[in-house]
Amino acid sequence: MTLFVNVGLTLFVIVALEFKHEFFFSRTIFCLNTTAGCRSMKLSVFLEVFGEDNEDVFSKGLENGWLEFEDKLYRDDEINRKNIARIIHMYLLKVKGISDLQDISKAAELRDLYDCRVCANHVAQVYLRNIMSAKELSVNGGFLWFDLNGEDDSAAIEDYLIRAYGITMNAQ
Repeated sequence: MTLFVNVGLTLFVIVALEFKHEFFFSRTIFCLNTTAGCRSMKLSVFLEVFGEDNEDVFSKGLENGWLEFEDKLYRDDEINRKNIARIIHMYLLKVKGISDLQDISKAAELRDLYDCRVCANHVAQVYLRNIMSAKELSVNGGFLWFDLNGEDDSAAIEDYLIRAYGITMNAQ
């Protein structure tokens, strides 16, 4: 199935892979309007990956505990990295039944991990599972930054979803 997703001025042609009534992005074919670049995604567009219409995904997500009311309230805002981490982690935990990694101490190498104590476990889980990566801020290495409030371009976000999908496939 091919989805045409309009994110601001940027049009993406995205191929979705259907598996057990769930849709996951598999590959961005191209990004038009390259002068604008591939901008970040709105939360509502990010949630389209779950194959439900907007209202349905929010009600199911809230009911199953992997979305929060603020997600519905701010669905037209750009999604930041800590919210991507939270949604992916909670979806894996609540819907897919994938248990948390017990030892998250290796994630302490992220200098900003505990800047948001509420989202620290979400960030650690997706980071240690190699779903989302850190940003290297030092030329000599050794200063890893998750950039909790930062925004990624749509291609990077799509990559996270592909990696999360890979984890769900390996767990089944």
